[in-house]
Amino acid sequence: MDDAINLIKVNKGQIFRELVKDKKSFELYVKIREGFKVGEIVNNEAFQKTYKIFYRLGRNFGDRLRKKYFQLLQEQEKDIKKVLVELSRITGANNKNSVWLSFASKLIHTVDNEKPIYDSMVAEALHLRVRYIKDINKRIENSLETYNSLKKRIPEILEDQEIETMVDDFKRRLGLDISDVKMLDFMLWKLGGILKRRKSKRQLVSCK
Repeated sequence: MDDAINLIKVNKGQIFRELVKDKKSFELYVKIREGFKVGEIVNNEAFQKTYKIFYRLGRNFGDRLRKKYFQLLQEQEKDIKKVLVELSRITGANNKNSVWLSFASKLIHTVDNEKPIYDSMVAEALHLRVRYIKDINKRIENSLETYNSLKKRIPEILEDQEIETMVDDFKRRLGLDISDVKMLDFMLWKLGGILKRRKSKRQLVSCK
């Protein structure tokens, strides 16, 4: 059995309990989805504020980078390579050029809710890590490889009958009208956090 599938099943109860406590995240996500349908992004400060809070589009981005990001979002850009390249050309708040796979995947998901999101918690749950490579073009290629692996893994997980039932059950019990991909993302997000905390506890014990 796929390790991630097994981990979701084994931790089903804890994942759901943590989701129940996170009502605010669901509200913000739905607010973003509804706000995006309006179409005006670049000059919509209320939408941008909600988006920045939910997706943690923080200070390290910088004003110029945020402006480009929301412009690409308003244009409903679906090509993640283009998003990665465009964003990598603009320096962030640290005056460095970076490859923003997590934020790029969030942009793509906002445009198409059937596309998965890559972040540190999902990476932890699925063991999908982006390698640091000095050359930024090679880093972009590595990020694309990681994202393509994620796009392959998510449907495979959702094909499992027990996971499919769990996703439907969670959406019903939480009162959520969202895509299966996003519900699974919420579940993997919580699972990644659970695994990280367990890892930290083991490290603390081993240090005693």
